[in-house]
Amino acid sequence: MAELGTVDIDHTGMPVISTPAAAEMLCGRLYKTLENLRQILRAETEHLNKMELSDVEIIHEKKSNLSRDYLNDLKIFKANVDTIREHSPSSLDALQRKHQALRAAIAENERVLGTVRDVSETLIRRTAERVGEASRPKTYARTAQAGSGVSKSVAAVAYDSQL
Repeated sequence: MAELGTVDIDHTGMPVISTPAAAEMLCGRLYKTLENLRQILRAETEHLNKMELSDVEIIHEKKSNLSRDYLNDLKIFKANVDTIREHSPSSLDALQRKHQALRAAIAENERVLGTVRDVSETLIRRTAERVGEASRPKTYARTAQAGSGVSKSVAAVAYDSQL
C-alpha cells in the first residue's frame, strides 16, 4: 500500500489514508476498477445474449481479478471513509455514480444469466425426455403390456462440462 502514500497501519493491519493525495489515488483506483468491471460485465452480457459461452469463459478470470482488486480497495476505503470524505468529497460523488452504473450492469447481467439458465434447463429436460422415449421398447409382452423395466420418468442425461 506504499503506493497510496501511507506509512501508518492501524491495529487491524489496514493502511491508514492520511493525505489528500492518498485519498485521491485510492478513489481513482476504485473508479477505474468500477469502470473496468462495468465494461467486462457488459461484454459478458453481450456474449451471453449471443450464446457465445466459450467467450464468457475466457473473460471470467479477468472479471475475477477485477472483483478481487475492487474488494481489497473497498476494505481500505471503508476503513478510511471519514478521511477520504474530508480530503476528497468530489471523488465520493464520482464513485457513487460509477457504483450505480455497475449495479445496473450487474442487474442486466443477472437477467440474461437467468434467461440462459432457463433455456439450458429446458433443453436438458427435453433432451432427457427424448432420450427416454427412444430407449423405451417398441413391442409388448404377451400380456399386452410394455416389457419390464420401462418407466415413464425422464431418462438420466450426462454431459461433459469441459466442452
